Amino acid sequence: MLALANRFVLCRLVLLASILSLVFAGPVLAEGSPLTQSDELATDVATVVVVDPSRFAVTTTHDYVFTNESRERDVAGFTETIPGDAAVVTAQAGQVSLETGLGLRGGDVMQLFVSFAEPLGPGESATVRLVLLQEAVVGLPEDLNHVSPSLVAIDPFAVGNGTGPVTLHVEIPRGFGLDVIEGWDIVPGEGSTTFVRSEAVPYEPAPLVASNPDALQRQSVAGLDYAVRVATLLGPEVDLTGLVADVASGLAEWLPAIPTRPVEIRTGWTGDDDVRWVGNDEATVAVVGIHPSEASIARVMAQVLSAELAWADESLAGEVADAVTFAWLETREFGGGAAIDRSEGWTDPLSSAFRQAGPEATAAVISAVIAGTNTYEGPGPNDADIAADWRALLDAIENMTDINVSSRFRAVASPQNTIAIDARDSARGEYSALEILGDGWAMPLMLRVPMAEWDFVTFDGRRLSVAELIEAHDVFVLLADEEDLVIGPYVRKLFEASDSTLDAAWIQLAAEESAIGPVGEALRLVTTERGAFARVGMANINVNDELDLIIEEWEAGDAEDAAHRAEELIETYEGAVGRGTIRLIIPLALLSVLAWFVRLVHRRLHPSSAE
Repeated sequence: MLALANRFVLCRLVLLASILSLVFAGPVLAEGSPLTQSDELATDVATVVVVDPSRFAVTTTHDYVFTNESRERDVAGFTETIPGDAAVVTAQAGQVSLETGLGLRGGDVMQLFVSFAEPLGPGESATVRLVLLQEAVVGLPEDLNHVSPSLVAIDPFAVGNGTGPVTLHVEIPRGFGLDVIEGWDIVPGEGSTTFVRSEAVPYEPAPLVASNPDALQRQSVAGLDYAVRVATLLGPEVDLTGLVADVASGLAEWLPAIPTRPVEIRTGWTGDDDVRWVGNDEATVAVVGIHPSEASIARVMAQVLSAELAWADESLAGEVADAVTFAWLETREFGGGAAIDRSEGWTDPLSSAFRQAGPEATAAVISAVIAGTNTYEGPGPNDADIAADWRALLDAIENMTDINVSSRFRAVASPQNTIAIDARDSARGEYSALEILGDGWAMPLMLRVPMAEWDFVTFDGRRLSVAELIEAHDVFVLLADEEDLVIGPYVRKLFEASDSTLDAAWIQLAAEESAIGPVGEALRLVTTERGAFARVGMANINVNDELDLIIEEWEAGDAEDAAHRAEELIETYEGAVGRGTIRLIIPLALLSVLAWFVRLVHRRLHPSSAE
């Protein structure tokens, strides 16, 4: 649009040069002066532009009413600015044809000199009709120089010298819908629609873009899991189907989504952007230029895919799409990454992270964020009250990959978000220290959830109790090693599953601490060599089976049952010597009595020998 405005500045300069040439070229206008002073020749003018899409043509008709307000000078004619590719069809006053001549050309416009049939004297008026024809108007839509059965993109302008009312009418056949409506009044007709500017500014471009989607030439894109078609202006002047198929297939590896509505990519006018989105009840419609780049198509398809995902912030859908587009382009032998504006929102840090992560990791990150997954890993439920926003993306990137992007997020963050990122970085430092202290233990839910929800106040209030339990358990591990006992995973499981308090883990740890003494003692008693009386006292008692039951209960986390059984075994061992002594004395006593009885009988039977 800026180029268009500059064009008309140049046009005015050309007009001034033409006027000056006429002023000093006396022989051309010997009997009068041309339109050299706007206050001497009052002008009322109505301009009607008729667009003929079937002929790719534009016909412009200017109807003037001139009045010479000079008191003493005649006016021989006037100078007009016309499009550079226009041909004069008619220049007449009533039934009289007027002489015309071309002047200087500037940019896309040139000057036309029109002489009155007779010089216009002071106070006299004249009506003039000037008809211009532009044919083969098939330039680029973005240059507002295109007329075809499916698109009208032109920049007509009203004319005049500002001394009277100026109106501009543009007539287009029915079936065209206006894409640029600013400044236009719409007047429906039987066979055409008229767009009106009742107070147009002379020589100021009045862009008008109207499209007729029904006249587009459509082709389906094959090989995709969803419906995509391309619609071109003048038939298959550009085969976009292959390009779209390649781009869509490539982006599918990065963005885990399938559009729920058909997608249509049209060629046409895009304004100041490389893509223009069109509202449509039946499909998602994007308009690209007649010769779209791979980057433009990639951006469209990425936007379509990202829009299918449930982002918490609508703008984030576009930023993720642009970041994926940039990352995808950078991984190819294509220098088109610069086509993506990475200054918007979180696009820059996201594109940097996605490019380093690659398609598989990027898709995993996006899937986790959309699913509301807590990416601070650990057993138990991974869902939390996590919105699919930039914070979740930052956490997922750093938790699921080895890529550190916090500083890049901070560089583009607002002051408020910068404070939040700083608080997060501090909390993550404490969290990492706890992970090191845990030596393989996952952090409990009571820490993982507030970290994922960016509730760092709650995290800070709980982290010391977590460290305390880990340290207490480490001491207990040393004690168990001394007892040659294996510690089960039960304190760890309760610790990792704790969602608000560590009470259950503390109770289990206390039970194991209480049980380790008797269990260890029972282990020593069974595995240590004992004296004869003890061995005799423990005869007929299967201590190994009993010890196996104790160890089984211990390793199963049933610390109280293991302790109770161990205490019973200890009591059994403590009575072993007494039982062994009794078991040995009684047989000896019986043998002594038996020996005495034998001797007694022998004496009675053999008294003489006894003597």
